Amino acid sequence: MLIQTRPDAISSVISFLRSSIQPGANPLQVSRTLLVLLQIIKELSTARIQRTRHNLQSVSPEIFQLLGGIYVDKLNKWVAILEQGGAGEGELLDALDQSMVSLKVLRRLIIAGYEHPSRNQEVQSFWVLTHSHFSKFLSFVDGSTNLPEPVHRAIEKHLLQMSKLHVEMAKTHPASFALLPDSISLVQSYWSLVVKLGEKYESLGAGDEAEGKSLAEKTGLRALLLIRACAKMAFNPAQTFKYQTPQDKEERKQSVELVKSQLFTEDFVVNVMELLVTQFFRFRNIDFQEWAEEPEDWEKREEENADAWEFSIRSCSEKLFLDLVIHFRDLLIPRL
Repeated sequence: MLIQTRPDAISSVISFLRSSIQPGANPLQVSRTLLVLLQIIKELSTARIQRTRHNLQSVSPEIFQLLGGIYVDKLNKWVAILEQGGAGEGELLDALDQSMVSLKVLRRLIIAGYEHPSRNQEVQSFWVLTHSHFSKFLSFVDGSTNLPEPVHRAIEKHLLQMSKLHVEMAKTHPASFALLPDSISLVQSYWSLVVKLGEKYESLGAGDEAEGKSLAEKTGLRALLLIRACAKMAFNPAQTFKYQTPQDKEERKQSVELVKSQLFTEDFVVNVMELLVTQFFRFRNIDFQEWAEEPEDWEKREEENADAWEFSIRSCSEKLFLDLVIHFRDLLIPRL
């Protein structure tokens, strides 16, 4: 592997990346260097060897600072082009591609490069940015603007990459997720996506387990996964949190109290339960059609989806529903 054969690979790539953003540099250099860096960080972030993980954590702050600046610069560039014009589609797509690769690396750095992401000031600042950027991406792809198809797809990829970061943070670093700035309001914003999805879920043409599902279904599923991750961190902390120091214990306690008191209010829990039951538990016309055509295949697919609940809106809804009923039995059972 690259890291094993070239121990200085990271420092070399950082140097190349710094030079690629200097005035007069070859425009292709930054794209190529970002792709190389992505492969290196992929390798390091998935390594099981403790020493390799420590190596990644030791260089993460430097890379994060440099890459965060590149990401913001490229994003501001393509946003300005979309809002003000003044550049061709090729230049627009180049900026989109560079910000996308930067975001992929940043996601891996935050998740694997920090033991406690919420304690890092730059991660906190970037986390706040992800809130506004997520909303901006949504505004661009909501259908109100006529974007070229390649541009529309590129922005959708940014949106999904950002939602992947939010879900992974909640799963991998639950205490940090809860303690990062405005995370509760972030989850509430995601819930609004679920509400919107519920309004048109019946009319969507393809089942949520089929290929080619809509952006609303993809983001709605990520929202459900995020809420379920929050339920796990609040009500099953022993399985989710690992702590050794007094600070770790205190952060765990604070995060659990925060999520319980500010997110899972009685009104929120009731609203979630009612929407899940009335919208996502129901079989749609497309389900009945598929069952009528191939009943055995349909039943087999439903069983498989129940096991792979992270990829199915209905199955994820069922899991979340059970989580809530278990922990809010007295509140929800009478309403059911």
